Amino acid sequence: MVAQLLLARELMVASSGDELSIALVFFAWLLWVGVGSTAGGLAVKFFKPPPSAIAWLLIVYGLLIPFSIFWARCQGQLLGFHQGEMIPVGTTLLAALIALGPVSVFTGILFSVLCRSAEDEGGRGGAGIVYSLDTAGSVVGGVTFSLLLVQLLSPTSCAALAGLAVIIAGTFNLSGATRNVVLAVAAVLLISSPFWIARVEKHTRETAWGRNIEFSMESGYGNITVLKDDEQYSIFSNGQFTGAVPDSVFGEYSAHIPLLAHPAPRRVMTIGASATTVSEALKHGIEKIDVVELDPRMQAVRRRLCPDNLKWIYDDPRVDIIVRDPRRFLAKTDRKYDVIIIEADAPRTLQQNRYFTVEFLSLLRARLSESGLAATSVPFTENYMGSAEVALLGSIIATYKQLDAAMPLLIPGPKTFLLWSPGRQLEISAEKAAARFNARGIKSAHFSADSAAYYFDAGRIGFALSQFSDDIMEYSMTDDKMGAAFQWLTSRDDVRPDSDKRPVSVFLHSVFTSTYFRSPAYRIIGSARRIVTGNITIYFLLAAAILFAAGFSGGPGSHVAMSGGVFIVGFTGILVELVLIFHFQTVFGIVYQYLGLLTAAFLGGAAVGGAAGARVARGRGVGAAWSLPAAACGLAVVAAAGYAYTYLSSGSTIFDAAAITFLIFAGGAAPGFIYPCAVSLWNVRKGMTESGAAGFLYAADLFGACTGALLMGTILFPLLGVAGSFRLLLPACLTVFAAFLGPVARLLRTRNG
Repeated sequence: MVAQLLLARELMVASSGDELSIALVFFAWLLWVGVGSTAGGLAVKFFKPPPSAIAWLLIVYGLLIPFSIFWARCQGQLLGFHQGEMIPVGTTLLAALIALGPVSVFTGILFSVLCRSAEDEGGRGGAGIVYSLDTAGSVVGGVTFSLLLVQLLSPTSCAALAGLAVIIAGTFNLSGATRNVVLAVAAVLLISSPFWIARVEKHTRETAWGRNIEFSMESGYGNITVLKDDEQYSIFSNGQFTGAVPDSVFGEYSAHIPLLAHPAPRRVMTIGASATTVSEALKHGIEKIDVVELDPRMQAVRRRLCPDNLKWIYDDPRVDIIVRDPRRFLAKTDRKYDVIIIEADAPRTLQQNRYFTVEFLSLLRARLSESGLAATSVPFTENYMGSAEVALLGSIIATYKQLDAAMPLLIPGPKTFLLWSPGRQLEISAEKAAARFNARGIKSAHFSADSAAYYFDAGRIGFALSQFSDDIMEYSMTDDKMGAAFQWLTSRDDVRPDSDKRPVSVFLHSVFTSTYFRSPAYRIIGSARRIVTGNITIYFLLAAAILFAAGFSGGPGSHVAMSGGVFIVGFTGILVELVLIFHFQTVFGIVYQYLGLLTAAFLGGAAVGGAAGARVARGRGVGAAWSLPAAACGLAVVAAAGYAYTYLSSGSTIFDAAAITFLIFAGGAAPGFIYPCAVSLWNVRKGMTESGAAGFLYAADLFGACTGALLMGTILFPLLGVAGSFRLLLPACLTVFAAFLGPVARLLRTRNG
């Protein structure tokens, strides 16, 4: 579990913080574990593994854990990218497959081997016991990782410690002399770790970046890495550039453009602002500025690197540094602001997308004064934008249209800002902007009254927006060019408004990345999108009919039905887990820290369900057979509860945390219960050994889960959102019910006949 969590975090950094890469990590992990369990299931059919074989498998597995972390960082050299670069989803998927391959295959092999060992020692129900112990150990690992290990140790230290623990566990099955040698080597590595851990951590980070780094640290929100070129520092969060120090050009621009749009700003709030932006903002006669920062360690880094001539802002009584989730701050505070500046760049990730949804715009509207305005940086290119980039901008504009308010004003520049005042339509001429700059007596190194006139020039803005028109002559004769451009953008078929529960912009940015690199993933994603948004329910109903008929026919058909049912159970379970993990990131923005806890909740449910299922499976009676369709109904109840949650969520932190945790736990309990019961029924129908059945059905479960993970991370969640994903699970659960009902009905008919 610790290895999986570490690799998920490493791939998030490699993919510039894209949380959907978590699903790709799950896909790779489950795929390779399925391959390993299939190979192990075949192997244990023909021989009984001795204790020494289990010991050496564990030792090799322990060595692979730190190796996989290093390999995840270094494989960019092989795939042709460095951290800090934008990479398409296809490359991220390939990186996940390569990084997780060795350790995942060994995980699957070990599962089948241990199931055979448990069967030989304890008889029936051994697979369920191993399944429960495996998931229980994962729960402990996930909780320990999130609450303790990541707080105290570097990723390299965590990987080394996890590997060492596995190696020591393996030595218990070795003979005395061999055990002593292995333990002695482990002790030497542990004692000498203070001398090599830090060096390995820094060296592998520098290999990932392809250059020297100033320093790197972990926070609850991601990896923070700082590079240095001459006297300038570049700050990256999860591999994504977030600012430079000093930042005179962009910092001045980010302050002056929004504040010049307001006639008399007095109270200001910023999100993600640099020290330069704050110091320049104060030149506008501001009485109070709240500088809100999501990540406390990022704020500490900004303060640490702040130039000496700007350190005074941290002691200025007009400046209030607030380290808190900006969305929750806006929801709880009663302060009103004349200007709110959001430097979120683009909705590349779920965390950034939190500042582009209709829910966030509603928070802004509630916290703005009567004449107040909000300024949000958005992706824009003045000369030409491709179809995917246009769709992304159109989605952002369409989101503003969801509110009964004035439309925003777009100001292209080094950072393109959308200036939005809900209560009035903003109209700032070049002359007015320049006059305000002069009237306020502002002196800046790189920004002047001429700069203000240039950026607010209507002719320049109109020309930049002319690309959003099918008839340039008609557009040139239109008085409201911005309104015409926005109408053209939002009327496209591929444009949808963005919301917390349906983060369409994240999907569109993924499409943009793929088209930018001409990745074949773009065509695959486009085809899958048409299927998902089409009649996917019909496909599930058709599968339900086929699996029921196959199961009722008996013989090989029963094998097909059981495998298909377990496959869809794995598919459904991982969808429940991932959709709630992603929603947790949307609500709280700190999945990087608590991914272990969320995964532990799912596996905790699987452990409880697996233990209950193992107990039922030992009965081998009609009740055990009927438990499978009943469990499928329970899984449908979980999906229905998740769907209901999307409409019951009140914005309460406690309610959201409790609901997400409970649903994840329940989403793990149903598949956990089904697995040992399915193994028991498989034995009745096929006459196979329990370990062999366990291996094959475990593989079916994992292949179903990895299919769900792949679709969830690329298509389903960004397009369907929370409610749509849960709604999709209802016909999936019906298919599971039909798949299990067929073999059970056949079994009852045979016994009664």
